[in-house]
Amino acid sequence: MALPGFWVLDKSGREIGGCCISSSLADYARMGQFMMDGAAVDGKSILPDGWIEAATHKQQDIAHPGRGYGYQWWTYDDGSFAAVGHFGQTIFVDPKRKLVIATTADFPSNDEHDRMEHRFAYHRLVQQAVDREQHVSGRPLMQ
Repeated sequence: MALPGFWVLDKSGREIGGCCISSSLADYARMGQFMMDGAAVDGKSILPDGWIEAATHKQQDIAHPGRGYGYQWWTYDDGSFAAVGHFGQTIFVDPKRKLVIATTADFPSNDEHDRMEHRFAYHRLVQQAVDREQHVSGRPLMQ
């Protein structure tokens, strides 16, 4: 991480699991890149073998075709995955396209149902733009 961040604590002073990491937009993007790169430090993964694969693929059905939920990651059948925070923070990772999208927001409430669909649609639009650029240029957008 490049800038100070914090993790919200519960009333007992312990970190809240599954949410509430507050960080800069650039550091959210670094988290996505870190996951896409296999959670490696000095070329060696710091996570158990197979954990990223399991965490970023459907472990739970969410009644939406092509999507699911892994270990704190929303998953897509195309291999992409996203961390979705309260009030609008998102880290979207698409390893196939070598794409990380980090967003922050300040939604007025935590009622995410409609907003979540808008976030997913935004990610798909960016993927389509990357695909179009790759088709036109004949080479990956980012190398």
